[in-house]
Amino acid sequence: MVNKVYRLENDANTKKLTNSKNLFKIFHRNIRGLKSKVDELSNSLFTGYPNIMCLTEHHLKDYEIDNLPID
Repeated sequence: MVNKVYRLENDANTKKLTNSKNLFKIFHRNIRGLKSKVDELSNSLFTGYPNIMCLTEHHLKDYEIDNLPID
C-alpha cells in the first residue's frame, strides 16, 4: 500500500506553498472492497487525516457509505 502526500510549496518564482501550516494532504487508495478493510484504512490514516480522501473501487452502496465509522 502506498499513501501519497503532495506538498505545495510557496516560492516567489513557482507560486507553490512551502509553509508547513499550509500543507495540503490528498489520500488516494484503490481499496478493492472497503467493507473488510475499514480498520486497515483507519490505521493507515493514524498519522494525520488528509484534507481530501479518495477511495476507488470501494464496492459500497450509498447507505453503506453513510454508515461507515469514518469521519
